[in-house]
Amino acid sequence: MLAVAPSQAKPDDANANLSVKLAPFSLDRKTIDLSQKAQDNVEEGLTQWFFHCLPEVDIIADKGKKIPGGYSVSVSIHKVRIVVSASVSLYLPVHASPALVAHEQGHVQICKSIYSESALAAQTCGRDLLKRTFVGNAGTQAAANEQATEVARKWFCRKFMALTEDRVQKLSIQYDALTDHGRASIPSSEAVNAVLLGSPAQK
Repeated sequence: MLAVAPSQAKPDDANANLSVKLAPFSLDRKTIDLSQKAQDNVEEGLTQWFFHCLPEVDIIADKGKKIPGGYSVSVSIHKVRIVVSASVSLYLPVHASPALVAHEQGHVQICKSIYSESALAAQTCGRDLLKRTFVGNAGTQAAANEQATEVARKWFCRKFMALTEDRVQKLSIQYDALTDHGRASIPSSEAVNAVLLGSPAQK
């Protein structure tokens, strides 16, 4: 298991109600048993990545109103605390060729590059979250508050994933196309730089 030293996003001077922390980038190296390849359709090399966001929010709720079957409430977001993390698993056979290792390491570098920008992505999404209100409908006012809060959390995570994990996926598809999954003559490092420079972050 390889971990990069933890870091924290710079304080957001524009809004003291927003906190973003960046957990260590985690890389787990695993071995593929190629004897199982034929029956399990195991690839020779594989890199998997998962970005995680854990937003905690403080809300300000209105008094709500009664609706058939319960209550409807509207909540605004008062404070946001976000912990961002990423875990990457690198699968290679014991006697992997240098070309295969370099290709999969290219996927890892793409993950690291996007993860290095993920605190800023979380800040952007968090600032937008603080400007919004969310509605919850449930049998009780407390349950409606919780539903609205959960809607807010999910809204944040969708926006954050579009700027991080989804972006890694798109860049990796471009990287595989450019390198022909490691079979092309272009060096993996050059291909990584090409897709990163040619594919700006989504807005």
